[in-house]
Amino acid sequence: MPQLFDIAQLNKEGAHEALIQVLKEKYQEYNDKSKNYPGIEVLLFLNVVSCLFPTSDFRHQVCT
Repeated sequence: MPQLFDIAQLNKEGAHEALIQVLKEKYQEYNDKSKNYPGIEVLLFLNVVSCLFPTSDFRHQVCT
């Protein structure tokens, strides 16, 4: 996780765009399937996002 954080800090705009793109893809996959709960890969990805970006900021582009 520290390595991912350092990479995200080097290019904040690129990390922002990439993570939003992946979040949109995961959301679309979740809507296409008729599952009640997201898969483990989605939960792990959301955990990574919460470690890389602040979740306490109500106006953050990625976490909100």
